[in-house]
Amino acid sequence: MSEAKGVKWNICKVRGCVTAVDPGCLSSTPFPKDYQRKDVKVGMNLAHHESDLPAVVVRAVGEDYIKVYCQGQTATIYTGAFYRSPRKGLSYAYSDVDIKLE
Repeated sequence: MSEAKGVKWNICKVRGCVTAVDPGCLSSTPFPKDYQRKDVKVGMNLAHHESDLPAVVVRAVGEDYIKVYCQGQTATIYTGAFYRSPRKGLSYAYSDVDIKLE
C-alpha cells in the first residue's frame, strides 16, 4: 500500500462487491460510487447506496486523508492508499468495500 502523505485528495472511489456463494457458482455484483471531496462529510456512510455492503462511516476528513470506521475497526486512508473493509457475512453471500483516495 503506497501513501502520498501531504498530497491533497480530490476523489474518493468506493467499490463495493457482494459475492454470492451458491453451490457450484461464484458470482459477484459490483457497486461503484465516486465522491468529490466537498461531498465527503463526517458521519456519512460511504457505502450507503447498497444495504448489503458493510457500513464505512467517515470519522474525520483531512487534506490528505480520511478516517473511517467499519465493523469495529478504525482506519486512516491517505491519498493514493487503498483500503479494504472487513467482510460482512450474509446468509447467501459475503461483501466488502474497497476505498481509494485520488
